[in-house]
Amino acid sequence: MATENSIPANAGTADKMGSRFVEAGLLTQDQVARVVELQNSAGIRFGEAAVRLGLLTEQNVQAVLSDQFNYATALVPTESLDDSLDIALAPFGLEAEAIRQIRAELSIRLSDQEKISLAIVSTAEGEGKSYLAASLALAFSQMGTADKMGSRFVEAGLLTQDQVARVVELQNSAGIRFGEAAVRLGLLTEQNVQAVLSDQFNYATALVPTESLDDSLDIALAPFGLEAEAIRQIRAELSIRLSDQEKISLAIVSTAEGEGKSYLAASLALAFSQMGKRTLLIDADMRSPKQHELFGLENKTGLSTMLAGRTTISAGGLAEGFPHLHILNAGPKPPNPLEILLQPALSNLMRQLADDFDVFIVDTPAAQTSSDAQTISQQVGMCLLVARQHHSRLDDLRQTQAQMKTAGAQIIGTVYNEFSEQDAFDQLEGKGKTLWRRLRKWLSGPLQK
Repeated sequence: MATENSIPANAGTADKMGSRFVEAGLLTQDQVARVVELQNSAGIRFGEAAVRLGLLTEQNVQAVLSDQFNYATALVPTESLDDSLDIALAPFGLEAEAIRQIRAELSIRLSDQEKISLAIVSTAEGEGKSYLAASLALAFSQMGTADKMGSRFVEAGLLTQDQVARVVELQNSAGIRFGEAAVRLGLLTEQNVQAVLSDQFNYATALVPTESLDDSLDIALAPFGLEAEAIRQIRAELSIRLSDQEKISLAIVSTAEGEGKSYLAASLALAFSQMGKRTLLIDADMRSPKQHELFGLENKTGLSTMLAGRTTISAGGLAEGFPHLHILNAGPKPPNPLEILLQPALSNLMRQLADDFDVFIVDTPAAQTSSDAQTISQQVGMCLLVARQHHSRLDDLRQTQAQMKTAGAQIIGTVYNEFSEQDAFDQLEGKGKTLWRRLRKWLSGPLQK
């Protein structure tokens, strides 16, 4: 799985990039083959290769990507817009993604409002308020018409119009959110509210009660809070950056224990599964495995027994309440983790399971404790580094970066795990529950000066 060419074709939910252009009537199968040939030989993205060959325009590529990522408004050529408005003219760049992140956080924070009314204010001229106002207006328009909150519960068969009126009356008098008012009146449960919000914000899996999940996994248990939103922001940027990949295969790497890599791996796997992506979370940390604890699973068999040939290759088990997520536990601790992980053991296993999944997220041992993370990242092909505030040493992070590069793994970026000093930690120390932030600037070389 170390190179794009070795990633098998996706036979499931996420169609091949070429197939999307064929379905749109923009390319033939023969033209797709020409594009893929140039893509592989030049090491560039599918869309860029098609543009170079003169088979597509940049506008064609953007329009198909709009459909792929469910942006409500299709792109149309226009000369009237100022070229600074990337949210309209370059909607899959990092600047546009930053605007969508602001839109998403505003949507979550103001989800109890019937309408969003917002003034954009700055202290002086030249600080970007007009640009932000225009960009946010475009971003909200790309979501389509926003239904009133009460209407969503009526459409779901959970409230009548009379009940909505009662809820709104309490909402206004008590100054609380619509969902909270409905729960106070005994008309809805918290689960009802979360389920309708899931539909409103296009989360593929409905929430179901489960006691097996660790309470740190806010993306599953509190999916409309700021911590969950930060995870979705990371997921969104990964989706955009890796949009030319047939599948997403990503190792999560940290320098030392307690920096939050297992938490991030589990959260990203849950987040991708909520999009309807068939996701496999592999716990390749055979020295200090944690995924079975986070998901409340047994660990009698798993990756170690499969790679040792004691059990047949399988995708582990389904995560309770998340029909698109499978968990492959680490299994019993072997005496020789590095030896059974050596190439091509892990990549062969992933290749055998590739037709069944769109996303592979792989948890790894701390890079300082062994060479396991290096050989795992080499076989997965791409890695995401995790650092923790007041814990990760810059020199150690530089060394880990160098190790991953030496192994031939592509470093996608670095995530900064920041949390309160008052956090209580158990055996899953470092999961950083209170605050989860990503670096606002993603770095192709995470430690460049």
